[in-house]
Amino acid sequence: MTPPAPDPDRLRHLLAELVAARPKRLILLRPGRVPAAEFIISEAHGVEVQP
Repeated sequence: MTPPAPDPDRLRHLLAELVAARPKRLILLRPGRVPAAEFIISEAHGVEVQP
């Protein structure tokens, strides 16, 4: 969580770097927004959202 929320371009770059590290799971949490959580990478499906 990064208070305040980063601008969209910075967030996209951060997610790209995290995806490059090949974690088993990467979940983006957005308190107060819909959806509140979004899988970027899941163990079952791999990369679900391209940053």
